Amino acid sequence: MVFLDFIFILAAYFLSYLLRFEGNIPPWEWINFVITVPYILILKLLIFWFWGLYRGMWRYTGLVDLLNVFKAAITSSAIIGTAIFLISGFEGFPRSVFILDCLMTFILIGGCRVAIRLILFEKDKGFRFVRRFLFRPTGKDFSSPQKRIVIIGAGDAGEKILREIRDNPRLQYRTVGFLDDDERKKGMKIHGVPVSGPISQVQKMATQGAIDEILIAIPSASATNMRRIIEVCKTTGLKFRTTPALGELINGKISFDTIREVSFEDLLRRDPVKLDMERIGRYLTGKIVLVSGAGGSIGSELCRQISSFGPRNLVLLDKTENSLFHVEMEFRQKFPEILITPVLGNVNHQGFLNQLFEIHRPQVVFHAAAYKHVPIVELNPWEAIFNNARFVSVRFGNVIGSEGSVIHLFRKQIKNLGPVTITHPEVSRYFMTISEACKLILQAGAQGKGGEIFILNMGTPIKIVDLARDLIRLSGFQPDVEIEIKFIGLRPGEKLFEELIIEGEGIVPTSHDKIFALRGNYSDSVWLKERIEELRHLAMERDAIGIKTKLQEMIPEYRPFDEKEHQKASATLPPLLPARLSTPAKEFPVGSPAQV
Repeated sequence: MVFLDFIFILAAYFLSYLLRFEGNIPPWEWINFVITVPYILILKLLIFWFWGLYRGMWRYTGLVDLLNVFKAAITSSAIIGTAIFLISGFEGFPRSVFILDCLMTFILIGGCRVAIRLILFEKDKGFRFVRRFLFRPTGKDFSSPQKRIVIIGAGDAGEKILREIRDNPRLQYRTVGFLDDDERKKGMKIHGVPVSGPISQVQKMATQGAIDEILIAIPSASATNMRRIIEVCKTTGLKFRTTPALGELINGKISFDTIREVSFEDLLRRDPVKLDMERIGRYLTGKIVLVSGAGGSIGSELCRQISSFGPRNLVLLDKTENSLFHVEMEFRQKFPEILITPVLGNVNHQGFLNQLFEIHRPQVVFHAAAYKHVPIVELNPWEAIFNNARFVSVRFGNVIGSEGSVIHLFRKQIKNLGPVTITHPEVSRYFMTISEACKLILQAGAQGKGGEIFILNMGTPIKIVDLARDLIRLSGFQPDVEIEIKFIGLRPGEKLFEELIIEGEGIVPTSHDKIFALRGNYSDSVWLKERIEELRHLAMERDAIGIKTKLQEMIPEYRPFDEKEHQKASATLPPLLPARLSTPAKEFPVGSPAQV
């Protein structure tokens, strides 16, 4: 670096004399040149070092580096000019030489760095541009095969994707254009790539064979707009992918690695959740946080978002070995600065939990070890009684992408070419993405003081049959034609319409527009404790009928499924568990194989 700058400083000073005297330097000016050039070289190299020109890597030269070159050229010329003025008052020294020298120094020093970056960039690509230029007349093409891609959305997300494609030749993509419905952008260019026209033009480009793939880069698009874009892309018959919605991005950064296949979540596209980062940070940053059910879909996403706030220790609790192993590996890799503590155990074992809390002393607990399938819990109600919590709780509907979501079942059925089974044509549910649900859980935790029940704004309920048809179309099939939709009847405990609020309950607004506090009919605490103790004893005896009768007594709105169906299902149940597992949870020996 220093040697090249030495050569270019000398060349810049010489060229400034040559330009000043129009190529004919007088003999006495040659003397001035020879006398001053050693001082010029030493001073400029020192100033270049001061401005950090030798601390950067020329391979990554950018605007900041060129700005430093400009500052160094101005500073050195100003110091040299001031010194000569103080020594001789510019007698016998042409002033224009120093102005020209400043300009030539910036051009040669800055140009050298840019040229080296371009050469190294072309080298990484195998000098593809040079070979294309040299061998074009002969018809030879030595470049690697590249997929031609059109980006829908000429905004910030599209620009970032284009920049990454151009800077990373290993991606093997070539952007042929942008498409955007904003008329003001038509005919403009982004990094030399034109905005060819509206989104509807993608079909014409596909017909002409001008593109191989489509990329949707509009993370702020509404659900209606995304449906329209997806329908247009499907008519081309080409592969199309998308960037995540803003609500899915934890850090808000978009890159080529975040690009994924279009999914049902893109058709849902809810408004991004705005978090009170300062408020959440106050109860998570630097704290010991325990998450139960950490290996599940909700629990693992909660852990990802909690990690972005920098907890001191994240304790991952799960009873499934494989799930715990995979989530631990992910977090050790993604968040090496955070202490990750995996714990294998069951939240229902009181002795184990007592020991866990004594050792780790968690300051915040997220209980995400939930049961999601109503029919299974109806057949095993004792497990629902055991898996209980008395903290701040958050009530919400279905979460898209969770392990218990109906979407997973539908995708498997579509993959097998149907039929897609739905319990009833009128059944509807509320839906929310995993990311949105977890963000609102964190926000609710920041607002809770203890004992509250929060309910999330789930938006408008969606008919399950409409959801199934959307998924079938998204998979490239026609619903009711290529893939059959079959109605099989309601399952035990299933309702036509989802109820997040029961009779007698009311909602109270909170400081967040998507979170409400539930104002319920609170019972006498002594009566409630007695009923809970009775439920616990019934659960230990696995008395399903007794549990449901007691629940109806406590919660009049609870309606268990038909008793005949219950008797039929009960006949297929396995024998009672061994007495060892029927003992109260607090009697489990600490450190037993079930907990370690």
